[in-house]
Amino acid sequence: MKGYNKMRTFASLSVLALALWAVPGPASAAEPALTGKWECTSTGPDGSDYPWTLTIKVDEGKITGVAGSQQGETPILEPKLEGSTLTFKQKIGSEGNFTLTLKFSGETFEGTFSGEWAGSSVDGKVKGRKQS
Repeated sequence: MKGYNKMRTFASLSVLALALWAVPGPASAAEPALTGKWECTSTGPDGSDYPWTLTIKVDEGKITGVAGSQQGETPILEPKLEGSTLTFKQKIGSEGNFTLTLKFSGETFEGTFSGEWAGSSVDGKVKGRKQS
C-alpha cells in the first residue's frame, strides 16, 4: 500500500507541474502595472507645472502609448522597459524632442525629462498617478 500511495502522489505532482507549466502568464510582470491611463505633471526648469496624460498599453510584451495635453496627442517612441523603469522618446510638433525616464512604483511614478524645445535645452522632473 505504501508503494501505491507514493506512485499516486508522484502522479498527482507530475500532473500539477505540467498544468502549471502550460498556463500562459503575462509577458512581463510589469504589464498589468503599466497598462492604463496616467495623470502626469512635468515641472520645468522655471518651476512651472505642465499637466498631461499618458496612456500605455502592453500587449504580448510590446509597449505602445500616447501622451496627450491641451495641444493634442503624440505617440511615445522607442519605449524600453528595464525592471520598473520605462524610457521613451517624444516628439512634439517641430519644436520639441524629449527623452523621458519614468520609475514606476505601484500606482505612481517619478522621473525626469530632457531634450530640446524651440532650439533650447530643457530638463525637469515628471510625476504621475494611475487613473485607470
